[in-house]
Amino acid sequence: MNDTPIVKNKYRALLTEMLPYEIPLLLDNSGFYYNMLDEKLRAIFNHQFSFSNTWTIPFNYTIKKNGGIKSRLLSIMHPNLILWIYMNIMNC
Repeated sequence: MNDTPIVKNKYRALLTEMLPYEIPLLLDNSGFYYNMLDEKLRAIFNHQFSFSNTWTIPFNYTIKKNGGIKSRLLSIMHPNLILWIYMNIMNC
């Protein structure tokens, strides 16, 4: 039996569950994840992007399929919406 304690990090899903696999490395959620771990930065983010009924615009980009012959459009949600989904749907 392994006695290694399991560290539960409620923001881990921001790294693994919120973005498509095919995103460019520049667009990962690691910075967002580390900001949510820091209490002061999280408070600033929550103050700046309060959960309101305002519309957000996704970031759209294309990836190449089938050796570059075809392309596919992917969209990334606004970070405010990602956090709202995480907090409300994933029950965190």
